Formats: sequence, C-alpha cells, structure tokens
Amino acid sequence: MDRREAAEILDHADAVGRRIRGRARWTALTVTGLGALMVCAVLVVGLAPVGPVPRAVAYATAVLTLIAMNWYAYSRPVALRHHLAVHYVLTGVGVLLLAGTVSVGLTVFTGSVVWWSVGAALNGLPFLAAVLVNLVGVRRATR
Repeated sequence: MDRREAAEILDHADAVGRRIRGRARWTALTVTGLGALMVCAVLVVGLAPVGPVPRAVAYATAVLTLIAMNWYAYSRPVALRHHLAVHYVLTGVGVLLLAGTVSVGLTVFTGSVVWWSVGAALNGLPFLAAVLVNLVGVRRATR
C-alpha cells in the first residue's frame, strides 16, 4: 500500500465517522423530543383542569412515548454495544417513574404544582440518559 491509498482509506474512514456522528445527532434530537412529550404529558395528567378522558389520553401518550423510545432504539440499523439493553433498562425505569408519579400524585397530591413539576422532570430523565449514552457511545466509537 502506498501513501495515496493510505490517505484515501483514512479520508473514507473520516467520512464514515462524520456520517455516523451526524446520524447520532438525529437520534439525540428524536429522543429529546420524546422526552419533552413525556414531560408535557405528565404535566397534563396532573395539572390540567380537564376531565377523565383528556387525562387518560395524556397518560396513554406518556406510555406510548416510552414504547416509542424503545422502538426507535430497536429500529436503528446499526447500534452501539449494549444499546438495546440500555434502552430496555431505561424504559423499565421510565415505567416505574410514570406509574409512581401518576398513582401517588392522583391520590395524594392532586393539583400540587411542586409534585407534578418534579415528577414530570423525573419522567424526562430516562430520555436524557438515553441521549447521553448514545452521544457518548458514538463519540467513543468514532474516535
């Protein structure tokens, strides 16, 4: 192999690394959007002065965002090592946080802005963790 071939191979590797990092940004934006949707849904469940039907729709939206985070991770054509396992664990944590926030909040803290604000922020943490794991993993893999 001569210098020209080596330079072409290195240029190609750099291009592949840039493309992977670019796709990781889209994944991060998508999961961040799902996290924001989760936070809004939890706030609607707890604080919106609505009847049981809109509250049930907001709760279903929150559950569907957890499913969507898992589906999005599963649908990636190439994934980091342990990527799916991390998403499954984060989804389990999200389910526990959502169930705890909503069940305790609707029985004990009805209308409490502090409870529902903290609960909504906590329900966004699994999504933030998924974004961070993805971005850090991609950065390590493409060095």
